[in-house]
Amino acid sequence: MSTPSPEQLLAIEPEELERVAATVARLLPPSLGPFFPARSLHSHFLFDEFVFRLALRVFVDMRLAEVVNAWSTVDEVVARRGLEPRGSVVPVDWLLRHLAARGVLAREGALSQPGFRA
Repeated sequence: MSTPSPEQLLAIEPEELERVAATVARLLPPSLGPFFPARSLHSHFLFDEFVFRLALRVFVDMRLAEVVNAWSTVDEVVARRGLEPRGSVVPVDWLLRHLAARGVLAREGALSQPGFRA
């Protein structure tokens, strides 16, 4: 499933949002369905795109692509970039996993200690 562009997200027809909301409702317990109307799903899509673009900007600004030009674990990325491990491992881990989930980075290895590559 490809990720729609922001322009596509803004232009989603109400019928399409209703279709997505109906699909989501089938996956949830009946008591939770009313909490995920089409309008909130549209907001979710837009917010997800916003977070992705912020994550990508942080990745670029930190020059992490230079560090993940070869397979690297989070600890290796933190060390190569010269970051303080205690405050950096968790956010760098989230950042790399997020970008890998969106297809920006490749990911391999165990869930607990994956490797990433640009």
